Amino acid sequence: MFLENEKWEGTIHDYQTACPQLILTCKNYFNGEGTGTIYIPIKYCPECGRKLGKTHINEFRGEYDFLSNFYSAPVVYDGLKYQNNEAAFQAAKAFGTQRERFTNISPSYAKKIGRHVPLRSDWEDVKFDVMYDIVKAKFTQNEDLKRKLLDTEGYYLEEGNNWGDKIWGVVNGVGENHLGKILMRVRNELKIEE
Repeated sequence: MFLENEKWEGTIHDYQTACPQLILTCKNYFNGEGTGTIYIPIKYCPECGRKLGKTHINEFRGEYDFLSNFYSAPVVYDGLKYQNNEAAFQAAKAFGTQRERFTNISPSYAKKIGRHVPLRSDWEDVKFDVMYDIVKAKFTQNEDLKRKLLDTEGYYLEEGNNWGDKIWGVVNGVGENHLGKILMRVRNELKIEE
C-alpha cells in the first residue's frame, strides 16, 4: 500500500479543532514532479492514542455531570456518609453535630441551608483543602466514577456555570475554576496511584 512507502511523511494538523486530520505528504509524487497530499480525518493521536479534537470539558452537565458536586454518589467524609459532595462540603462549614443533618439531603437543599449555618472560624483558610479532600474521597470510594474521571485524561476541566460562581467555576470565561483544578489534580494523582 502506498501509505507504507517511506517517502510519505505524516503530521497532525490542527488537533484542537473539531475535525483533526492526519496530513500525509510526499515530495516525490508524480515521479518527482510534484507534491502529493492526503487528508485523513482522525479521532486519536497515532503517536500517543490521546483523543484529538475537543480539549476542554467546560461544564459538568450531561455526559460529564458526574464531575459536579451535585451528582448523586455516596461519599464518606470526616466519619459521616453523605449522598453527594455538595452535602459533605456544606456540612464541613458547620460545627459538630450540626453536620449530621446534611447526611441524607439533596445537594440543592444542602447548599440552601449551608448558606445559613454559623461558619467555623477557620473556614476561609481550609475550604479549598476541604473541597480537595471531599473530591478525592468521591473518586476513590466510587470505582465507576474513578474510571470516568480517568477517561477525561488530556481534557482541561472547567466548571462553566451561569449562576455566578467565579471562585469554584467560570462564568463567561472569567473565574478561578478551583473545582476544575481540584478535579484535574485528583485525576493526576489517581493515574499515578494505578
